[in-house]
Amino acid sequence: MTEPSEGTGASARLARLSHQAELWGPRPLPGNRSRRHSSDMGGFRFHPELFEVRSTVIGRLSDCGFSWFTDYMSVDILHAEFGIEVGGIQQRATLQQVRRLLQGWFPAWRYGHTQFDAAHESIEPGWKVSVHRNPPDEWKSYGVEA
Repeated sequence: MTEPSEGTGASARLARLSHQAELWGPRPLPGNRSRRHSSDMGGFRFHPELFEVRSTVIGRLSDCGFSWFTDYMSVDILHAEFGIEVGGIQQRATLQQVRRLLQGWFPAWRYGHTQFDAAHESIEPGWKVSVHRNPPDEWKSYGVEA
């Protein structure tokens, strides 16, 4: 696998982050370190590098003309799946554009989902779309493996 070309723009930075994220994964515990220091905490996987990816996605969405709290309500980190979710999208056209952008920014993250949350079901009603590197745990019952 080759490293993305060096560049100075936001898209080059996002390509580097995507490449790094593709290479990063759950880290095994070296030696006899305690489980409380692990990135895999009793089934919960924590990936602090996704915070930088989240910030970059927020910036790129803004660069593409999307306004936070107008076009979407949140950008959330999906630690277990190693991904990003944009939620609270009210317009179907915006949903489709954001989905294409996320898929383009993270082509190695081949899993994702789109769903609608009605106002009575969520504090953040609207569409949400995600892309992630790992399939959700519940998909394993259907035979989907990473």
